[in-house]
Amino acid sequence: MAGHNGHGGRVFEAAQLLGTDYRALLDFSANLNPFGCPASVQAAMQEGLSRAAFYPDPSQRALRAAIAQAEQVPPAWVMAGAGAADVIFRLCYGLRPARGLVCAPSFLEYGRALTAAGAKILYAAAEETPVKVTDAVGQMAADNQEKFSGKLIALDDRKSSRTDNDCAYRLGKSRLFDELQSGDVAFLCNPNNPTGLFVEPDWGLAFLAKCRERGITVVMDECFLDFTGQEKARSWEPFLNEYPNLVLLKSFTKLFAMPGIRLGYLLTANEALIRRAEQAGQAWGISCVAESAGIAAAKAHDDWAARTSRAIRPLREELKKGLEALGFSVKNGQANFLCFHAPGYPDLEQRLLQKQILLRSCGNYEGLGPEDYRTAVRTDTENARLLQALKEITGEEHR
Repeated sequence: MAGHNGHGGRVFEAAQLLGTDYRALLDFSANLNPFGCPASVQAAMQEGLSRAAFYPDPSQRALRAAIAQAEQVPPAWVMAGAGAADVIFRLCYGLRPARGLVCAPSFLEYGRALTAAGAKILYAAAEETPVKVTDAVGQMAADNQEKFSGKLIALDDRKSSRTDNDCAYRLGKSRLFDELQSGDVAFLCNPNNPTGLFVEPDWGLAFLAKCRERGITVVMDECFLDFTGQEKARSWEPFLNEYPNLVLLKSFTKLFAMPGIRLGYLLTANEALIRRAEQAGQAWGISCVAESAGIAAAKAHDDWAARTSRAIRPLREELKKGLEALGFSVKNGQANFLCFHAPGYPDLEQRLLQKQILLRSCGNYEGLGPEDYRTAVRTDTENARLLQALKEITGEEHR
């Protein structure tokens, strides 16, 4: 489905194209929580609407306080924006890097923001690796529990969160890193979109330390971490204080299924960086509705994330089995979506659209091609409908 932004979730465009109501479409192209938004957050949106006659607080004090409490960081380490994409653009406009290193494949907005800010993009290919039992993030956590006030999870606890077939990624051997200089930026995604793989811990820590030495900012996107059930074991948040060059990117959009509200945020111990990002955008970066929703979401976060991740895992495993049974090669993603290769089916997105199902083609991702796709993990009934539609399409080829 052609469009200017190349992202998933374009239900209104698809509905107009098909001449149908958007509510008749089944959207697997956007990685949203299939269980929707909690009632408490929906009620907060209505409360925020009652304040629409007033300007929102440009300092985001109440929202920052709520996020800081949920994340157990100082409010000064928080900055919110109109979705994670807005935060990415603010970072790039605020930092004005000459160069930006981007893992490939990964979220398109990293490259777009870098280009808009006048930076040269260096795409480094992702290299998949098995996760090692000796986990550097866990080891560093174990070594520094007292320093980080007990926030970090011990190594033995981290091991228990692994599965035997865990897979991670690192950037492949390349001389591109040598091109980066002080003031430049590197983007990583944990778990990665669209593959769903975690950053390999040993490599990630070494990379982060090397970037700190050279004055390079590392943006670690954790927008999908809540769906994995491993947010405590896999988050890089414990290292914010140790690494002022580290920025964590988070979003309420996916977990709380509210992409129309537009609300994301960053965490960093580098308060000077936050000031530059703030100055790179308008004064009122979020609406009263988004602010109210965010405060409620921050309070509901831990419970909603735990309930969601427990439900998502078996659904993801069953969907993966179903896709593999159709002959597709599926990456061992750990989030609420799966990336798969469908050899011989470069038009799968268009053919599913005729069945009123939206799928995300990955043909516009650096490093992927027209036969690569990403599908969200939805409810068992919805997943079954997708698999049946795919079975009908693949079966047509063998008649």
